[in-house]
Amino acid sequence: MGHRSAVSIAILTLLVVTTDADINRAREAQDDLERAGELLEFDRYALARSYLDPLVTNPWLTTRQRARVYYLRGFAWFSEGRDRSAIEDFRYAIDNHPNHTASIAALADAYALGRGVPRNPAEAYSLHLKAARGGHAPSKVAVGVALQTGNGTAIDFDASRFWLREAAEDDHEVSAYVPYARLFREGFTDEPDPATALAWYRRAEDFEIAEAATAIGYVYAKGELGATDLSRARSQFEKGAQRGDPQGALAAAALYLADAIGADVERAGALYRQAADGGLMAGLNGLGYLAELDRDVVAARGFYEEAANADDVEAQYRVGQIYLDSTELAEKRRGLAWLTRAGRSHQDAANLAAWILSTSPIDGLRDGAAALRLLEASAGNDFSIDVLDTLAASHAEVGDFDEAVRVQRQVVAQSDDADFAARLKRYEARRPWRDDS
Repeated sequence: MGHRSAVSIAILTLLVVTTDADINRAREAQDDLERAGELLEFDRYALARSYLDPLVTNPWLTTRQRARVYYLRGFAWFSEGRDRSAIEDFRYAIDNHPNHTASIAALADAYALGRGVPRNPAEAYSLHLKAARGGHAPSKVAVGVALQTGNGTAIDFDASRFWLREAAEDDHEVSAYVPYARLFREGFTDEPDPATALAWYRRAEDFEIAEAATAIGYVYAKGELGATDLSRARSQFEKGAQRGDPQGALAAAALYLADAIGADVERAGALYRQAADGGLMAGLNGLGYLAELDRDVVAARGFYEEAANADDVEAQYRVGQIYLDSTELAEKRRGLAWLTRAGRSHQDAANLAAWILSTSPIDGLRDGAAALRLLEASAGNDFSIDVLDTLAASHAEVGDFDEAVRVQRQVVAQSDDADFAARLKRYEARRPWRDDS
């Protein structure tokens, strides 16, 4: 064998050995990557990261594999509440593979929730749309739902139907079934098809999705398939509640107060509590209402005030009325403050607050100018007869009797109620109205 042949064989042997070693290292890296993924499925985040950390700089991975490493590590950080580290890794994943849809979707979720980045529904929608176009089924659902609700984008039911149809019918993405079903109901289409909606809700119910059971309840409660069936609706709401849907609990509670299908106040209370524990302020309002039925004003006020402090407008209206019934001036003022706060978006609350501000026999509660501001802010151009009556009283309280008479004459022209006429005579006599007069 010549010298050149021996050298050639040696070089060839070295290449084969090197290639085999490379293949083994690549396989080991892939094995570690898969092991990390399995550990994450069992919430073993720290242990998973012990496999992922060395892989970040492993030269035997492809760019797509490296993107997955960053994504999985980001997922681990996110699951542990270390949001900024998660965001950094999601972005590294996208840098390695610009169309890594799982990372794009994860970043979108971060913007939707405001975790690690400022909450930005528009950015969340834009990122989910990019992931959806790349075939990511959960992002198709996110885009479809956003187009239904207008969260981060304009409402477009046709576009919502496109994405949710793909996710539900083509990808069999279970989370798409309920929002897709919704698009067949009145309010979402010019040609409602409740039977098809029900069929998709049933598919979701097969996977024990609580929201689906509740939605079916509303189909029966509203009579979308024909006659209203409250008994069947309540059964569905109960099913939703049992599966953890607070909206199902709330709806079932309301029907347990219906005598026509068998009232059960105790069960209603338990369901209202479940709804409240699930974050629905209407559940606290329900508990307040039941306490009022029991004539337990202190308990009712407690429930309403808890919801009122969480900016529930209906609760603010109700707790305001309870405080106004007190004989203590400080509590009456507190009630008036709650009504005024509610009155920014609750016209009945605004009207009641303005009435007290204009007509209370207690000097310390009256403020006609504040009443006028509240009415103007809440009523807009929609002045009912009761609002006009209050408006006239407010003008009289600030001494503008000509305007009070003009407005009150509009009220009297619409109704022969003796109280309206009596107030007109008072204003014509240049005297404000007092609610005890």
